[in-house]
Amino acid sequence: MIPRELDLKVPYLAAALGYLDANQLSEIFQQAATRAEFQYLLWQTTKQHDWSHFSAEANPADYLEAQAFGRRGELHWKEQFWRSEGGLKSGWRVVWIGEKAACPEGLLTEHACQIRLFAPDWQCQEITVLLWGERRPGQSAWIEPRIPRLLNYPLAATERVGLKLLKHNAPAQPAFWQLYDLVPWKEG
Repeated sequence: MIPRELDLKVPYLAAALGYLDANQLSEIFQQAATRAEFQYLLWQTTKQHDWSHFSAEANPADYLEAQAFGRRGELHWKEQFWRSEGGLKSGWRVVWIGEKAACPEGLLTEHACQIRLFAPDWQCQEITVLLWGERRPGQSAWIEPRIPRLLNYPLAATERVGLKLLKHNAPAQPAFWQLYDLVPWKEG
């Protein structure tokens, strides 16, 4: 783990909204895709969990859980279930962490929970963590003997992969972790 303090000059925001149907999720996804310049997608279905390059053509409702991210922010959505008068219902919960200017409009309403991460008390720290797996010359995927599948990180040829995170924290507040970038891992 390599921590580095950042002095961010742009306002950051955490915003969340739940009980969304597929159309509302798609609308927020498209707003974020247009504004946030996502690069990567970490996703999960009932049968698979993987990384890919981000595509605005993706259907966000195809995933049980996913995180689209890039340097301006991260959009995390997860399928959820709740009880209502008509019985059990399903939909999605969406969380945005990133630049306020890149936040989807659908999360800037009075119905969304919002926390400003740029108040004087908030600090931001960039941390790079080493991801599992190693790719040797001639291999197309990363291999980790302790994980019974190939790891497909969407990066060009590199032996090891690091995940950059931004940690937003303030005294007496929960920390917010934002996926930020995938980079070649450098020792030291």
